[in-house]
Amino acid sequence: MLEHLQSVSHGKNQKRHSTDKNLIKLLPENNPAKRKLLACDSEDNSKGKTYMVNFFDGERHYTFRDTEVAIEWLIEYSRNYKKGVAVWFANFQYDMGNLFRDTQEYLSFNIAGSRFISGKIYQERVYFRDILNVIPGASVKRLGEMIGLEKIESNGDFNNEYYCQRDTEIVFWSKLVYEKTLSKLNIELKNTAASTGFSALLKQYKPLQYNNLTESDHEFMHRGYYGGRTEVFNTAKQRGEIYSYDIISSYPSAMTQIPLVNTHAKYYTKKPDFSKHGMAEIIIDAPLDIKIPYLPVKHDNKLIFPVGRIHGVYTYFEINRALELGYKISKIINAIEFPKIYPFTLSKFIDNVFTRRKQAKKEKDTVMDYACKIIMNASYGKFALGNERTSLVPLDEALKMSGNFSSEIFPNNQVIVKKKTKYAPATNYFTAAMITALGRDKLYNYLVKAQDDNRELLYCDTDSIFFIGNPYPDNILGAGLGNLDLQHEISECQFILPKTYYIKFKTGETIYKCKGVRGNLAKEFFTKGYAESIQPLKYVETCRKNFFIDNRNKKFKTKEKFLPFNLWVNKPKSLKSKYDKRIRLKHGKTKPLKLNFDLETREYI
Repeated sequence: MLEHLQSVSHGKNQKRHSTDKNLIKLLPENNPAKRKLLACDSEDNSKGKTYMVNFFDGERHYTFRDTEVAIEWLIEYSRNYKKGVAVWFANFQYDMGNLFRDTQEYLSFNIAGSRFISGKIYQERVYFRDILNVIPGASVKRLGEMIGLEKIESNGDFNNEYYCQRDTEIVFWSKLVYEKTLSKLNIELKNTAASTGFSALLKQYKPLQYNNLTESDHEFMHRGYYGGRTEVFNTAKQRGEIYSYDIISSYPSAMTQIPLVNTHAKYYTKKPDFSKHGMAEIIIDAPLDIKIPYLPVKHDNKLIFPVGRIHGVYTYFEINRALELGYKISKIINAIEFPKIYPFTLSKFIDNVFTRRKQAKKEKDTVMDYACKIIMNASYGKFALGNERTSLVPLDEALKMSGNFSSEIFPNNQVIVKKKTKYAPATNYFTAAMITALGRDKLYNYLVKAQDDNRELLYCDTDSIFFIGNPYPDNILGAGLGNLDLQHEISECQFILPKTYYIKFKTGETIYKCKGVRGNLAKEFFTKGYAESIQPLKYVETCRKNFFIDNRNKKFKTKEKFLPFNLWVNKPKSLKSKYDKRIRLKHGKTKPLKLNFDLETREYI
């Protein structure tokens, strides 16, 4: 086999490019008893042909033009190490399509939504990880900037070994630098940012284990878990003195304030004591004249803030605030109460990380700054971890599974398995709900402040506010957790939908943001309501397109001509919807929707 490799592979055993000596110091000892670290990248022609696959181990590059040979080498290489190899990518879902173009039946993946979290080669000690799962929001270029390795520009030539090799170097050293940075915080790197942050929480807070909660407990509290507030208050084009503000670390700030309840003392009641801690399912009337309603409602697959009679599950904190604002409870259906709380909050952990981040900013330590930001913002997510697990596994592995699960088989003998599991010990939707509720509450207070001072609200999104008028006074601004921070002074803008807008700053720079549209097409999409872009078919999407259901004969059939993986296709996107989270008035202004929840039918009428 090795003789075969020597004759077919290109670039095998190439020495690394010039690398900073400080990076080389991070290189782990080559211990066969431990799992070996590799980085991998691939290049293709966007039409289903893989140009090359490159692996980098910190010392040498292994570049292949033949994917089958690359896989053979990888498996053989992994067998030199007792625990195998961990191969890190930047967007490994894409590279899987290139590397395993014709051998997908040997792969298994853990999936969250559309993200591939981790994977492996079936029955081999080859494990796949994605650097973008642990450093979300970054890009290979950005990672390179943070560690001092400049990404090579392709200039349209993706058949360039040095371009591919530099990307693997960036991934390899980024993983080690980030891991080293986290170690300074006494945090261990996991597969995702959320699991990394939460594992750090558990080191300090052992009681964050809620094994006693039942499935019905989780389901009830989950109904009271709402996300961030995103609303357009005026859809018209605006010119003048416009300002945008951000709440500094909104959710981390909330984490320092929430009570950590002892779930062993929980009980259900139809007569809740709102002076305690809990969540209640209620029917409640929002004042018809309130300009900025307080309570959220999940309605028609979106989160809105209406007036009128509404129904939902809310934390006692939110209910008390709503009552202060003139809301009236019509009916209490049920409530879960937690009479005991732990004598601590998460403030120690968050405050320490926030302090370290401020220090990193002063020292211009970009990696530490980014790491602290990620850890703070991602650490709460595990409180809201559901009980459905999705995986993509070989058919042989799926056939060995027990219990109840749904499955979807593909012609390449891979199966998507969706299986209900026990809730994780850390899952506590009350805690998650309280964090987001406090975040929305803080945003609400700033919205009301702007309104009361005769500023014209334009837009808000989770922790940001845009308005036209005089700026907020300096005495309500600050640099601490939860403080308000001036972000931009703006001369012109327009918000037509949540996360769809343009902004012209006083500096002259103009940006366009349109959810789901690539940055370079956002302006076209915003102005024309339509844009076309060339994008790759995702891994699972390609699998689905390669077969169809013969309804007459009740059989799966595969297409005669398979679509190759990572085929780039034209994907048009049009602006189909109008703003419907509030009522649009003349001149672009909006007002709250009115709902009416019927007590008898238990439906909105």
